[in-house]
Amino acid sequence: MKTEYSFEKNRPRRFSFADDAIRWRTGSEVSSLEQTEAAANNDVAYPSLFGKYHESLQTLKPIRLSSSQSHPVDNAGFLSFATFAWMTPMMWAIFRNKLDMSSLSLSGFDKADTSGDRLQRLWEEEKSRNGPEKASLIRAIFLFQRTRFIL
Repeated sequence: MKTEYSFEKNRPRRFSFADDAIRWRTGSEVSSLEQTEAAANNDVAYPSLFGKYHESLQTLKPIRLSSSQSHPVDNAGFLSFATFAWMTPMMWAIFRNKLDMSSLSLSGFDKADTSGDRLQRLWEEEKSRNGPEKASLIRAIFLFQRTRFIL
C-alpha cells in the first residue's frame, strides 16, 4: 500500500493546458461558461503580442495532441489541416452510417454568430476611426480575415 506524504495531500489542483492558458492570460481561474461569455464580449486581456491569435497559430504546429475541443479541426496540426486529414474519422463514420449529416457541426471559431459579431465590431471601429464617408469595408474585411490570409 502506498503511503501518501504531506506534500502529496496538500498539492494544488492540476490544470489542463487550456485552463492554464486562460489563467495565464486573464490572471484568474474562470469556468468554461465564463470563458465563452468573456470571449463573446471581447473582455479577455491578452498580455502578449500573439495572445489573441493563440488558437489560430496552433494550426502551425506540425503535430498536435488531441484536447477536449469539440471539433476535430480545432485539434488539427499544420499537416492535418493542409491535407484535410482531420476529416478522415468523420468521413469513415459517415461511410459506415454511424454519423448522419444532421449531427455534423461547425467549429466554435467558425460559427456565423461569432464571426458576424466580430466583423460588425471591426466595421464600427473602422467607421469611428475614419468617419462614415472614408470608412473602407475592404480594410475591415482584411482585418477580419488577416490571420487566414497569412496562414
